[in-house]
Amino acid sequence: MKRCTFGFEGVSDMDSDISKGGEMSVDPKSTYYDAGGIETIEIIKAKSLPNQFMGYLICNIIKYACRLNFKGQMLRDIEKIITYATMLKDELEK
Repeated sequence: MKRCTFGFEGVSDMDSDISKGGEMSVDPKSTYYDAGGIETIEIIKAKSLPNQFMGYLICNIIKYACRLNFKGQMLRDIEKIITYATMLKDELEK
């Protein structure tokens, strides 16, 4: 089993908009997530029990945190962590 490491070198280079909860940067590959007029995450949410959906969000936070130093796209992964954490916060506040 691989061990997750949480090294955060280079985080000081983050865009200030992201640290304030701003929009995620444009990723041209992301257009396939809403093919057919609905976002994939909305399908997952609609077909999951509330606790299952929150587990999905937590797992994505963990996934992007664990790969932060290894994929060469630290800012993008931090954006994704913030996006999923915000969604989780919204679910918990309901």
